[in-house]
Amino acid sequence: MILDFLDSLYRQAKKSLKTIVLPESDDLRVLQAADRVLSQNLANIILIGKQDNILAIAEQNNLNLSKALFISQNDLKIFDQAVNSFYEIRKNKGLTLAQAGQKIKDISYFATM
Repeated sequence: MILDFLDSLYRQAKKSLKTIVLPESDDLRVLQAADRVLSQNLANIILIGKQDNILAIAEQNNLNLSKALFISQNDLKIFDQAVNSFYEIRKNKGLTLAQAGQKIKDISYFATM
C-alpha cells in the first residue's frame, strides 16, 4: 500500500518536473537529499551558496550534484534582481527599496525570490 503510494508520487514527479530551491546548502542532509532527488530525476535542484564550498562537501561525501544549478547570494546581479522583485511585490504595503535589500540578505527571502 505505501509502496504503491510512493511509486505513484515518483511517477507524478517525473511527469511534471518541478524545481526545488534549497537555501541550506551547507547542510550535509540537504545535499544528500538533493543527490537522491537528482539521481532519480524527480526534480530540478537549485542550491543557494558558494558552488566551490558545496561541491567540496559533496565530494567528501560521495554525492553527485552535477545536475544542480548553483546560485550565490554574492552574485550582485541576481541579488539586485531579487531585491527589486521583492520591492515591487511589497511596495504597496509600505516596503521601501532599502528595507527590501535588508530582507533579501536573509537567505530564506533570497531563496524564495
